[in-house]
Amino acid sequence: TWARGNFLRTLRPAGIYEKSMAWWIWLTTWFNSMFVEYFGWDNLIYISLTYALGPLAFLILTSFRHYAVYMTSFAFRDPPIAHGYLMRDAKLYKTIALCHLGCRLL
Repeated sequence: TWARGNFLRTLRPAGIYEKSMAWWIWLTTWFNSMFVEYFGWDNLIYISLTYALGPLAFLILTSFRHYAVYMTSFAFRDPPIAHGYLMRDAKLYKTIALCHLGCRLL
């Protein structure tokens, strides 16, 4: 495939093109891993869809989401919960809720 061919060409880069491709593959891989670790693709879709519904729906559906994350995680313990994803999602939605609160109060 195209991706495998690029990967194999960047293992031992000889020219400037191969070195730039190796750098680009490393950069996109690193960015994707950081994005998934701190934000998550599922959260991006949820936040985008709630934003598309309008400001009131965005406010309601994102302000109390961290409580839903806690409740569903603690209520359904089987299968085991990935603690990192639980904390990532809870912190993300708690931050959004506090931003909503700050915008309303300030």
